Amino acid sequence: MTTSDTLAMARLSAHPTSSPSPLLQLLLASLLLASLPLLLLLPALVRSQYENYNFLNFPGAELGSLDAAYALALRQYEAEQWGACLSSLERALRLHRFMRDSLAFCRRNCSRATQGPQSLPLELGLGGRAGSPQGGAVEGEMRALGVVFRRAQCLKRCREMLPAFRAAQPSPQMLADFDRRAPYQYLQIAYYKTDNLPAAMAAAYTFLQRNPEDEMAQKNLHFFWTQPGASEKHLRDLEADPFQTLYREAVRTYGTGDHRACVEKMEGALAGFLHAFHDCASACEGGREVTTFQDFYASMAEHYSQALACKVSCEARLVPLSGGEPQAKFVATMYHYLQFCYYKLGEFKQAVRALESYSLFDPEDEVIKQNLVYHKVNKDAEGLTSADFEPRPEALEYRDLSVRLWEMYNFSVEFLAPDDEMELDGDVTYEPELDTSDVEFEGEGDYEESIYSDWWQEPQHKGDVGVPSS
Repeated sequence: MTTSDTLAMARLSAHPTSSPSPLLQLLLASLLLASLPLLLLLPALVRSQYENYNFLNFPGAELGSLDAAYALALRQYEAEQWGACLSSLERALRLHRFMRDSLAFCRRNCSRATQGPQSLPLELGLGGRAGSPQGGAVEGEMRALGVVFRRAQCLKRCREMLPAFRAAQPSPQMLADFDRRAPYQYLQIAYYKTDNLPAAMAAAYTFLQRNPEDEMAQKNLHFFWTQPGASEKHLRDLEADPFQTLYREAVRTYGTGDHRACVEKMEGALAGFLHAFHDCASACEGGREVTTFQDFYASMAEHYSQALACKVSCEARLVPLSGGEPQAKFVATMYHYLQFCYYKLGEFKQAVRALESYSLFDPEDEVIKQNLVYHKVNKDAEGLTSADFEPRPEALEYRDLSVRLWEMYNFSVEFLAPDDEMELDGDVTYEPELDTSDVEFEGEGDYEESIYSDWWQEPQHKGDVGVPSS
């Protein structure tokens, strides 16, 4: 098996951490106080597969170049120095997570930086006088650029404070390799060679979650599955976001009839997904190589078009797999579970708001439309008013943001990109997945109280983490 044919991963052990220096603590405190609400987001940043990992107190001895650490691991892999290779790959993964979390911290913090400590000059210059149509246009442009400058200033200060940016920054190709989970190709083989079958299985499974069509990965996992000691519990996605785990747990608790637990876990999964989506979109605003000499506006538009191409792919990259395929209508599906569980708990206002939220993503779903009719007919008995039949704010915000991103991206493809760039296969638009069969929610419903029980349907899917049958 060649280097390019292999794949894998394993759970990394916890490493001792050291406290930040007093100076770093002071600098971070000044930055954090500028946007106090961000403090509420920090717990989500430190929960990862590295139990004691925290990007604010990363071990100083492990700081270094990601490119160099990964290159060393590959040399050790080719030399079949399996123990050393494992250590180097694990260090490279920690460095990548360290850099990624540090970037996310700065971008979250600076996304609120619309006002700086010093006001920026608003000069109309030769563009026109204040109050004139031309002057007003220039003023609007200057204000927009002022926001860009303040955000850039905030990012610059944040980068100067965090140790992740003191080492040589990874190349674009290196970041792409880690994004597609390439290190787990080598970890899988290295763990198997060191007689760690559970870790090798986790590695193969983790790689497949990002690369489900990879035939060699499928063969490797099948081979591990046939080995003595192989178990379904070893099939773990070690790069899974916490919301994906919560989602699967919510589906399982739904299957047991524990509707309260299902609601709690599904609400957590929904909030976690939206949080991860915004992190993903922010991560798309990284650097790029400038290879052509362009006009200012053309260059700025090209850069933003590349960011848009990345942002519109975030949802697909975050959706968990079910049976080896991405979960269809993922955001809508979470609201579907919520509407049923809230109904079973007698919390009808929450149920109809979840139904209205689902309709934002799939307005033609007959099951959902029928459930809404049921609630409207019975609204007096359920203590509802017409004002209760509104989608939840976060659902409306996410739908509107997704639509705007796709509209801007499609515009950039059609009118701004060269003929041989920025193209995807087929016609790309943002539309609800109306042609996807609603297999997860087929079956007879149980709104027993009225004639509408003939149409109403509840979720029937009991959860599927894509594990092979024994």
